[in-house]
Amino acid sequence: MTVCALATTSAIAPGISASGATSSASLCSGYAACSQGPFSTHGYPAHTWTSYWQMYAGDNCTNYVAYAESTFGVETPSYSLGNADEWAAAAAAHGVLVNHTPTVGAVAVWSGDMGGSGHVGIVEASDRASVMSSSPNST
Repeated sequence: MTVCALATTSAIAPGISASGATSSASLCSGYAACSQGPFSTHGYPAHTWTSYWQMYAGDNCTNYVAYAESTFGVETPSYSLGNADEWAAAAAAHGVLVNHTPTVGAVAVWSGDMGGSGHVGIVEASDRASVMSSSPNST
């Protein structure tokens, strides 16, 4: 997993621990379940069919992340981020910090290990052992 620091570290649910989660764990599924307790959809269900940051509208990870980052005050990039597996390279090419250190509010990027065109999500919580991210779907 690569992380793009497009948002500030305090933008999402500070103080939530992700202890116990594994790379294959699903802590919630569906908009209703993932809108309760420490989980958030960031209001995306009401905005699914609007395009953000030139992403395809709908129930997809890139549009969800673009929407969520926009709600945190991150401005629309002046460049195309492309498909999920292209986000890290595109961001780095434009001076955005890209590394392997998950920070709450950053964009988590999974490349080929997710299949297809990769996957992105929002880092919701992180500790030394695990990361909890949100996204509308995964492959």
